[in-house]
Amino acid sequence: MSQIRAAGLQLIYQRGYEGMGLRLLAAEAGIGQSTLYGHYANKQEVLVDLICRHMEELLSCLHRAVPADAPPFARFLTFLRFHLTYHMRRPREVFICYSELRSLEPANLARVTDLRRRYEHALIAIIRDGMAAGVMRRADPRVAAYGLLAMLSGVPVWFDPQGPLSEEEVCAEYIRLAVAAVADPLEAALSDRTIATPLPDSPARKA
Repeated sequence: MSQIRAAGLQLIYQRGYEGMGLRLLAAEAGIGQSTLYGHYANKQEVLVDLICRHMEELLSCLHRAVPADAPPFARFLTFLRFHLTYHMRRPREVFICYSELRSLEPANLARVTDLRRRYEHALIAIIRDGMAAGVMRRADPRVAAYGLLAMLSGVPVWFDPQGPLSEEEVCAEYIRLAVAAVADPLEAALSDRTIATPLPDSPARKA
């Protein structure tokens, strides 16, 4: 299954959903068509599997990365760094999850939308808790969350691991922008010294 998913991911990323057929997928994966049909009845199932696996892994990793009992602002900073790091390391999955929503059949779109809402609601809850604690500006938590996610999720489109900015430098800059947008000014000033601290599994900057 892993080789089929890897081939499907690459083909949809390069050609788009409409440009991928099961015959082409089987050839790319190095398997026979009969073997492929043992896993997927049609290419819609391939797309749904790729998107749902990505979203389910995203949610699982989020729950492990962001401690539920931490103060709201600490959870906010951790969420931002997690989101940026996770997405920068998976540009193909992120691209497909956004660009190919239009290709999903209604029932499959509803399934994916539910997963997306669960992720969005995690950030909404953090922002709502931050406002209640007085460390974030008063605003509509949903609007704030959707605005931040739109900004943060665009990074994989242009980020180049071999480019002039490292993953950590990009994370730090985007986190500062996000904090400036929603945080109480005093809290933002106090947090600036910790923004550049990487997550434990963040890779060292390439020389």
